[in-house]
Amino acid sequence: MKNLILATAIGLLSIGSQAQSFQKNDLVLSGGLGRSIFSTASWNTYQTVPGFRSTFLQPITLKAEYAITDEIGLGFSTVYSAATARWEDNTYSYESSYKKLSITPRLNIHFLRKKVVDMYIGGGIGYKTGEYRFKSTDPAFNPNNSLGVIPISLEASLGIRTYITPDLGAFAEFGAGHGYLQFGVVYKPLLNIRN
Repeated sequence: MKNLILATAIGLLSIGSQAQSFQKNDLVLSGGLGRSIFSTASWNTYQTVPGFRSTFLQPITLKAEYAITDEIGLGFSTVYSAATARWEDNTYSYESSYKKLSITPRLNIHFLRKKVVDMYIGGGIGYKTGEYRFKSTDPAFNPNNSLGVIPISLEASLGIRTYITPDLGAFAEFGAGHGYLQFGVVYKPLLNIRN
């Protein structure tokens, strides 16, 4: 995080540079992790239940964006997350789990473009699939009790990218939809097609 803040500060100071971090015809690929409020911390109240254990896969994100102008980019994000909690009483065991996958077309508006810094606001609406499942060894419990997720994916974020080379850097996004924070690496493979 310190490196991201340092790179951001350096980028904001590079006002006189001609090259911009986001220009028409750029293709930006990124991948990373998210931080969600639905983590193992959400199950803290159950930590005293005998045999309680949980696993949580923070949201994994893959994104692509194409610059149709110097300020506007179109793309999509794909996010996958999953969690499982298990516990038992004196006789039976129980399991609660969920998994989600979303694909969301999105629009980004880039309002600060310097040599190594690119700041933007973005959002989109798309499709989400997955399920919530509940299982138990209790014969009175319905083992097929599962619920699908709402099939609509929404996201809105404020993002920043910082570059350590012209085509490689890091990103962070703050917002809603797939966690309050996403961060990871950025790669621009098609710098040679700029007009």
